[in-house]
Amino acid sequence: MYKKDYEITKQGEVYSLKHNKRKLLKGRLGTNSYYSVALNYQGKAKQYLTHRLVYEEYKGGIKKGMVVDHIDGDRLNNNINNLQLISQSENILKGRKKKRLESSVIDTIRELKPSMEKRKELCEKHGVSMQTICNIVNNRVYSVGSDCLK
Repeated sequence: MYKKDYEITKQGEVYSLKHNKRKLLKGRLGTNSYYSVALNYQGKAKQYLTHRLVYEEYKGGIKKGMVVDHIDGDRLNNNINNLQLISQSENILKGRKKKRLESSVIDTIRELKPSMEKRKELCEKHGVSMQTICNIVNNRVYSVGSDCLK
């Protein structure tokens, strides 16, 4: 339906091919911390989750009861090599196994307001995803002992 007007790359980028031009679509970061892009079909725009578009483009359809999982836990990393299909129950269990941070670490990260380069170092040091560090820095709700937004 939309395929002839858009190109989806293995790196997780979505391009418009309309009007004989290749234009990178910015997309938006939703409150659920997933990127989505608006694709137009027959004059109507609809939001699509970028990681699902990438998965479907390169690995095929998503069966009922299955979800596209970010292997490294970083919802911003939509590279095809970082996406896998798992069941909803597996996804819930995977979420429970995520690294938990102490309140003192969270407070320190918020005070630092680190650059993107420093954020990468913090990810490696504390064993958490870039998304987790971004959520902390941007004062999104992060409860102690939890790696999820509330």
